[in-house]
Amino acid sequence: MIRATAQPCAPTGLQRALAYVATGSLPPLPHVPAIVLDGLLSFTISTTACFALGVLIGRGIVQ
Repeated sequence: MIRATAQPCAPTGLQRALAYVATGSLPPLPHVPAIVLDGLLSFTISTTACFALGVLIGRGIVQ
């Protein structure tokens, strides 16, 4: 008698992505250090403030 051995079967990347979509859950996110998040937030706020100030100055010059 030939007996088949059970082999572990790991899902592929595509299968994992489809499972995340099917269940509606987010995939595990990589750990991002707090200093990086703080830097991104500071950069975004300062860029937005500079853009808004430029728009206000530009409108003042045009009118």
